[in-house]
This record gives sequence, structure tokens and C-alpha cells, in this order.
Amino acid sequence: MSRLPRRSSRTRGGPSGVSLVEVVLVVAILGLLAAVVLVSVDGIRDRQRTSACKTELRRLKTSVEAYIALPKDQNPSGGPPANLAALNEAGLLDERSSQYVSYTRLRSGGHFVAHYANGPKGHCVSS
Repeated sequence: MSRLPRRSSRTRGGPSGVSLVEVVLVVAILGLLAAVVLVSVDGIRDRQRTSACKTELRRLKTSVEAYIALPKDQNPSGGPPANLAALNEAGLLDERSSQYVSYTRLRSGGHFVAHYANGPKGHCVSS
């Protein structure tokens, strides 16, 4: 008499599904991939904020330099403006620059610090 090979319980027509271990493994891999994507997206946002901040500071610096170059009847002191209102009165700022509360021109190297009303960290320093 010949013996037939034994069939496993999976091939006997019983329930064929995935085990709990397989499901947990897939969920863990998906969670790891999601974490990697979130970290990279956050880095992109930080670079975008930094780039926007530098651009705004270049615009502000150009406005201040233009104010200094104004003739004596428009800029009696011949120096930098006392505040942003003076730049606005001279027509050197546009509506995009209204997010600044104030600015400071540092003595070392002509760097600027712009203080935002609701900026990324409250201020931004030019390089």
C-alpha cells in the first residue's frame, strides 16, 4: 500500500489569510517610511523659511540703502531711517514688508536683524 503525502492545514481548504505577525510587520514598515518622509518634509520647510527670510532681509537692506542715498530734502540726517515708518513714508517699502515690526542695523559688517510680528522665530538675521 502506498501512502499519500500529508497535506498541510493551509492547503486542506481551511482559512487562508495572513498571520498577525505579518500584519504587524507591514504596519511597522509603513510607520518607519512615514517617519522618514515627515523628517525630510520638515527639513524642506525649514530651508524654505530660511530662504524667504534671507530674501526679505535683502529687500529690507536695499530699501535702507536707498533711503540713505536720498537727497537731503527727503533724508535730512543722511543716515539710516529711525524706523520702518520712515521707509514707508519715503515709498521704499511695499505691502509685503508690513510683516516687520522693526529692524536693527548692526554695526559690524552692515548686517540686519528684522523683528517679525509673527515670524518663524520672531526675528531673522542677514548673512
